[in-house]
Amino acid sequence: NLAFGDNGGFRDTYVFRLAETYLIAAEAYLQNGNLPAALEKFNEIRERAGKTGLNPATGVTFKEEMKVNTLSLDDILNERAVELAGEELRWLELARTKTLVSRVRAFNDEAKALGNIDEHHIVRPIPQSQIDLNRGDFPQNNGY
Repeated sequence: NLAFGDNGGFRDTYVFRLAETYLIAAEAYLQNGNLPAALEKFNEIRERAGKTGLNPATGVTFKEEMKVNTLSLDDILNERAVELAGEELRWLELARTKTLVSRVRAFNDEAKALGNIDEHHIVRPIPQSQIDLNRGDFPQNNGY
């Protein structure tokens, strides 16, 4: 047994971010057709991130300018990318929302140019070692 502070091993660590919780709630409300509740959760994050003070160009507070009046799944995914950059497994998020291929093609010029993203990438290949553990035929995911 390793002591908690011993760096010779590792332990799973769960980190919960309030912003992620609000984004999960916003997506759930949006998927259930409750746009006002989705906007409330989404704007809570945007307002928190907004600069304090008045924008002299518009006469509106910076925090008020951060708020949105419409919301889509793409807005939530964009906000997740900004808010949780490097903290989440983006592939899982995009595969779960079935937006992996369209968003990679829209935002990753290299992947788009090389043509190495298509529908079969929504699932991962099953390792051959796992396939070998099954008795009888066990198919590989399509495309692998």
